[in-house]
Parts: sequence; structure tokens; C-alpha cells
Amino acid sequence: MHDSALALGASSYRMSPSRRYISYLAFFIANLLCSAIRAETVRYYFSDPQGNILVETDGQGVITAVQDYRPYGQIALGPAHDGPGYTGHVTDSDTALVYMQARYYDPSIGRFLSVDPLGPDSANLPSFNRYMYVAGNPIANIDPDGRDILVIAGGHRAGSLSPFGHVASSIQGYGVASFGNGTPLGTSTTQYLTTESTLRSQVVTILPTSTTQDQQASSFVSTKLITSDAGLIDNCAVKTNLILNAAGVSTQDIPFPGGLSRDVSSTPGVKTYLIPKNGPIPQELQNFLKTFDKPSSEPNKDPAPQPPPPPDKSPDQLI
Repeated sequence: MHDSALALGASSYRMSPSRRYISYLAFFIANLLCSAIRAETVRYYFSDPQGNILVETDGQGVITAVQDYRPYGQIALGPAHDGPGYTGHVTDSDTALVYMQARYYDPSIGRFLSVDPLGPDSANLPSFNRYMYVAGNPIANIDPDGRDILVIAGGHRAGSLSPFGHVASSIQGYGVASFGNGTPLGTSTTQYLTTESTLRSQVVTILPTSTTQDQQASSFVSTKLITSDAGLIDNCAVKTNLILNAAGVSTQDIPFPGGLSRDVSSTPGVKTYLIPKNGPIPQELQNFLKTFDKPSSEPNKDPAPQPPPPPDKSPDQLI
């Protein structure tokens, strides 16, 4: 093995193999440190009950952006920017359109730019207006995107040996996935919440997802979840974490129902409801579940392609 020579100007230096390896190692570590420093950009988002992002801070808690919105999503305070904004959805600052996963929304006219992919509901007259946003009532309603995953955390049940409660998930069009309490896969969300409310209080968190994410989660539940290696702890919270991760939802993998519920409820754009023990399901959540519990019309088809780039705003094309 030969030494390596390094020439710097008029001087030359000879490097032994061991020193050369040490230099390579130092260079590699320095690159790792630089990459870690570049990658660690922490942002915290603070929202109102509708999921509107009102304040953004850095990792030290210093406010970096403040914004507010009019009822239909027009900016009332702060500059236009890319990222989470109106009801937690991502805004394209170049077009001022809001990407709601299934389609684009124009807050300047309060209308979607394409028809509702879910189709009209005969029991819901406003749904026949294919471009209408939240039935014309943005104060009381939101449109997460037409596709969602619910995380349902329940408190301690009287007589149970476990002090930690229970947690389950529900995928739009596919039903509930609950482990450890005898709930059949695919049970309707409304039925599950009604039954569980007689046993314990519940916190329901709505996580906006895409059609592809829902299909990934449902495929994991039906084909891999039972046989997946959960590690030393295998309980309802671990199973729910695995389902969310399969859908591309990042969690802290907390293996306890309460901790997992607090983890997902801190995600920008989510909406949370409390159902007291023996209490009714909130009316707003009931209205949401009417669509959520509707079976998917084409559950076995390939995932839908990604939406096209934002279209030009053409209000005259809207119905």
C-alpha cells in the first residue's frame, strides 16, 4: 500500500494510509453534521377550532408569521404564502388557490373549480350543487377533502383491567379498525361511537388524507396488520400507529391511547370532537359521518392519480 501525496502551491505533503482513512472519516462525519443542521428546521402551527393556521413559530417559540381568514378563506391578515393555511389545507401563493386533496378551491369566489368526486346525496339537497363549498355555511362546516382517517380514543372503561383506555381508527368508506375490544373490522363509525359512548368518554380526531392514503391504510389493515411484527408491545395504540404510518401519516409511535390521541390532535388541519360518556355525538360530527360512513364506490381500483397543476381561475365555467 502506498502513501498519498498532496501538493499545495510550492509545498507537498505525504499522507499515510491510516491518516488518509482518518481524513475520509472526518470528512464523512462533517458532512453528516452539516446535513443534520440543514435538515432540522422546526415549525409550530397554532390553529383555531376550524383548523385555520393563525400563528407560526420557530423551534424557540418566536413568532414567524401571523395570519387570519375571512369565512370563505380570503386572507384578512398577513401576506399570501405557500403552506398550511385556510382550514389547514395547503395554499398555492402564485394562484391563491387552496389544494383540498380531491380538488382545488378558490376562496375569492367561495367555490371549487371542479365537481365533487363523491357525487350528490339524495338526502342532502345542497350536495346537488357540484361546486358549492360546505353547503354555503363556512362558519359551521369545513371540507377536510372528502377523504379522511379518524382516530378515536376512549377513556378508561369501568371494570377494565387496563387503566389506559382504548384507541381505534376508521378509514372513510372502509369502516373501523379496532383491536382488543371485539369490534369486527369494517364496523360503521357511527355504530362504533354509539356503542362505545355507553362505556366511556371518547375523543374523535379527523385527519385529512387523500384517496391514495385511504387505500394504503385499508390495504394494510386487510392484508398485513394481523401478521405485522409490532415488537415487544402489541396493543390497540401500536396497531393504530401502524395503520397511520401505512397511510403516510407521521406519528411519534406512542404505544398508549391517550398519548397517541394527543400526538395526532397536534397535527395542523385536524379537527377534534369530545363525546362524553353516555353523551350524544355532536351534531356537526353526525353530519360529517353521513358522508364518512358511505361505502367507497370503487374500493378495489388502483389509487387515483395525483391531481393536475392548479387550473386557471375561470368563474364563468362554474355552475
